[in-house]
Amino acid sequence: MRPITQEFTPRYAKSEPLIRCVHNFAAILSQPTVRTKPAEELYGDILELAGKLFFV
Repeated sequence: MRPITQEFTPRYAKSEPLIRCVHNFAAILSQPTVRTKPAEELYGDILELAGKLFFV
């Protein structure tokens, strides 16, 4: 299976912040506790990740 980042268009294929964000998001969703975490906590993790991407 190819990483999703290999599907990016040429414009975004070399965007390190975006690639890092996708990898970090995948890491959050692949945690064994992701299905047992309270929604508010999971949402907070995702918002923190988004903040790192958009507010650098």
